[in-house]
Amino acid sequence: MVKLVMPCVLGVLCGLSVSTASFGEVLQEPPRVPDPAAYYLFHMHGSWLEDHAENEANRAYGIYRYGDTLKAFEEQGFVVISEKRSGPVKNRQYVSKLAQQVHALLSAGVPPGHITVSGFSKGGAMTLEAGAALRNPEIKFVVLSGCGIGNFSKGYRQFLERGASKMQGRFLSIYDYRDTDGGTCAAAFDKAGLSDTQEIVLQQGSGHGVFYKPLAEWINPLTAWAKAP
Repeated sequence: MVKLVMPCVLGVLCGLSVSTASFGEVLQEPPRVPDPAAYYLFHMHGSWLEDHAENEANRAYGIYRYGDTLKAFEEQGFVVISEKRSGPVKNRQYVSKLAQQVHALLSAGVPPGHITVSGFSKGGAMTLEAGAALRNPEIKFVVLSGCGIGNFSKGYRQFLERGASKMQGRFLSIYDYRDTDGGTCAAAFDKAGLSDTQEIVLQQGSGHGVFYKPLAEWINPLTAWAKAP
């Protein structure tokens, strides 16, 4: 696994230029007639939005700008597939639904390399589970602070014991160096024996809250990973 520490200047990831395409749109479910040339991004938000409104501020991190995040993905040229969940949502059931949607795209002729599953916090944990459920080595996954530590370590430890060895795919992990809820995914990647992984440790300094809004520090590497050949 490659682990990078990424410095950032003025909110722009140094040395990285990401091109956009003309396919961008935001949907709650995959299109019935997908374009095989488009890039599809399934994105799962964190648990805060399961039982809070989008305009309700988290005491520690402020407003979760979920809509702005989806818009940022759209502007990068993705067909974004995401919905605001109403909780509490069980990970396994939701991942089963997502897997069916991914299989529908594959059956319609979308190349697996044009499909990325991403998620933040609880959504990141579900992204790991999606890798175990889909078992496709060409699909890409981006885990945003989804490998729990501290008070959130129990679920991650259970996944390491029960599901990590089943994961397949190309995995990118991103978390902030001051995050006290999510950390390295190295144990999961090692347990699965994955050959195509990368982990980026952001130096932004706002911990878990770095993913509450669409910052270039993590939007750009996610986009680059999803569109890499």
